[in-house]
Amino acid sequence: MKNSLMVLWAVALVGCSDQTTAKKACTPGVTQSCLCLNGDGVQACNETGSGWETCQCPDAPPEDAGGTDDGTPDAGPIPDEGPPPVDNGPPPDEGPPPDTGPAACEPPCPEHHECFDGECVLVCKPQARKLCFNHQVYWYDSCDKQQSIAQPCADEDFCKGCTVEDELCDEEAVCIKPFYNGSWLVKADPDKKDACGLGNSTYFDLDLELTVDGGVATAVGNAPGLQVPYEGTVVGKKLSLTGKYKDTSGIEHTEQIDVTFTSPTTFEGYDQDTFTLLGPCTLIWDITGTKQ
Repeated sequence: MKNSLMVLWAVALVGCSDQTTAKKACTPGVTQSCLCLNGDGVQACNETGSGWETCQCPDAPPEDAGGTDDGTPDAGPIPDEGPPPVDNGPPPDEGPPPDTGPAACEPPCPEHHECFDGECVLVCKPQARKLCFNHQVYWYDSCDKQQSIAQPCADEDFCKGCTVEDELCDEEAVCIKPFYNGSWLVKADPDKKDACGLGNSTYFDLDLELTVDGGVATAVGNAPGLQVPYEGTVVGKKLSLTGKYKDTSGIEHTEQIDVTFTSPTTFEGYDQDTFTLLGPCTLIWDITGTKQ
């Protein structure tokens, strides 16, 4: 509306110039805004000042570019992208990636070692097996290190089974009650010694028939030309026997056997023989016994 008023005002000035030729319509070279179909344009006053030149409007958009109601270029029809994609559901589950497993150890790990991420590590598993030690059942770990007592044995009991020194042994250790009854072969080492300056004395192998009933022990000892009866006791693993006999020379002897059972089938200790021959004499023999 502002530009329309300016055009009318210019026309009025031209009308007046017909009446007053000395008055100009505008100042030569001055420009002003003018109304165009596609926005504001610019027009300049002519050289004589008698009027305004033609309105210079901005360039119109190309005819083939199209347009919209708001003056923006028409982008044309939307291209046909075809039918929408078919929904086939989620992709199939291919599962977790394959497990290649931990790194192996090359070469294989030695005994008591396990492979962890390609390295051999010493692993001592506790309470791996039961072994005998000092007549008791002990736990040992997989590296053969002794641990706590697994089963306490009574004083008169023995541990039966493997020890840590045994190789290729798979017998598990247990406490057992011994059975001493039977025949025992008794030997002395050494089997000869001086008899109180009277000459050498020999200890002949003794066949001892032993019977144990609770804490009471009786036995009969047989040697070449001799038979000796014994009476005594068994306390825990200790056997004590006392016997009296006469040798082939008629000399009376008092014999004391004191031994300790080292297993249900073995014992060790001493045999003390006391007699009188031109004076009192005592011989002490280191003996061992083995159950037959």
